[in-house]
Amino acid sequence: NGAGGGGGMITGGGGGGLTAGSTTSTFQDVNFAPYVEMQVGPVAGLTLTPGIRFDLFQYGNNDLRFAPSPRVNARWEPVAGTALKAAWGVYEQAPASLQLSSTFGNPSLKPERAQHFIIGAETRMLRNITFSMNTYYNKRDSLVVSSTRVLSVTDGTPELERFSNEGTGRSYGLELLMRYELTKNFYGWIAYTLSRAEEKATTGADWKLFDYDQTHILTVVWQYRVPWRFPFRQWSRTGELPSGWKWNTLWSIMSGDISLGGRFRLTSGNPATIYVDSYRDLDSEQYVGKEAGGESRMPTFHQLDLRVDYKIAFDSWLLGAYLDVINVYNQQNPEFLIWDYRYKEATPISIIPLLPVVGVKAEF
Repeated sequence: NGAGGGGGMITGGGGGGLTAGSTTSTFQDVNFAPYVEMQVGPVAGLTLTPGIRFDLFQYGNNDLRFAPSPRVNARWEPVAGTALKAAWGVYEQAPASLQLSSTFGNPSLKPERAQHFIIGAETRMLRNITFSMNTYYNKRDSLVVSSTRVLSVTDGTPELERFSNEGTGRSYGLELLMRYELTKNFYGWIAYTLSRAEEKATTGADWKLFDYDQTHILTVVWQYRVPWRFPFRQWSRTGELPSGWKWNTLWSIMSGDISLGGRFRLTSGNPATIYVDSYRDLDSEQYVGKEAGGESRMPTFHQLDLRVDYKIAFDSWLLGAYLDVINVYNQQNPEFLIWDYRYKEATPISIIPLLPVVGVKAEF
């Protein structure tokens, strides 16, 4: 079962040489969502898991909305170690708080809605290695998009809709996963995704790439536990080394377990707006950029992260220390571009540099 509720406040103001007023928008939302499912089978290798989520929404200017969202999963294992899978589900999500603001947004927005379709298969290739493949298609409707529609005019001042639910979207792709299952000293996996995500603001508009569309995504993750350790703690117990609480603490620290891990990511760059020319608007006295045709993207993203863990076992508790090194080779992956006022030159902005992170944790 799940339930959620919340509220928020958006405040805006100005400063500088002019005195600007401030605007405060307060809103309250409620989302109560019980969920039930049942498992049927396996019968002749087939297992069905139907379920349904009952969303109750109330926010903005909307009355209490009841939205049942059914889902079902099917798994058929014709032979041991090989299975065919399928899934379908309906999902709803309330708009963001800013979009529901009566001052900055539209409090009459409806929830966004999506249908997910998945078909896949998995098989055990070797004792500890499994391989799976999934194809998917997501159909989205009632997406929140910007709107310039005029709802009314009061004393010559137009009231804009700001946001509407006219957007639609779709995404589809293929996912491959090869996994080495957890053993005493090692686990890891390699995943590859081929995908495309598109959206359009109105029914008659052309499809355009979603802001975070990435055609290719390759991820490699691994962790290795060093199979040996210094036996100082064992020697102290057999009398080969001095004992006592101070000595025992030292021997425990020097006899810890070491684990080495890492993650490598290689992905297509996000869609980007590239300008090839510009002209000066004489009315606004500002330059207007001319976009390049076709699909433009940021450069390919790649990053390596490494981690070292050292776990110390005391008599009644565990102490762990770790070192994470994010972006080991300090790859400058630009996240977005900032264009000059004439749209002639762009400056790439990178966010995550080489970043070491040290931490400790205790387990009792």
